Amino acid sequence: MEEIYGVMKLYGNCKNCKSEIKFNFYGSTRVDYAMKEGDFKELKCESCGSENKIHINDVKAKKSKIAMIIALSIFLI
Repeated sequence: MEEIYGVMKLYGNCKNCKSEIKFNFYGSTRVDYAMKEGDFKELKCESCGSENKIHINDVKAKKSKIAMIIALSIFLI
């Protein structure tokens, strides 16, 4: 069975200022992310400049608005 890969839009929260830190990952599941990146991701907050070590369990994904628009366009056609 062939897996479908795409760009996952992920984010974590800064431990200092609580703002969202966004990043992308090319894969399809959390397991792919954990295998390639490990249990922690080091990210720098753009708001306050602090370094954050975010655990995989604290990483969240957001639905892509572009994917929703494309799906709706295909449905309407």
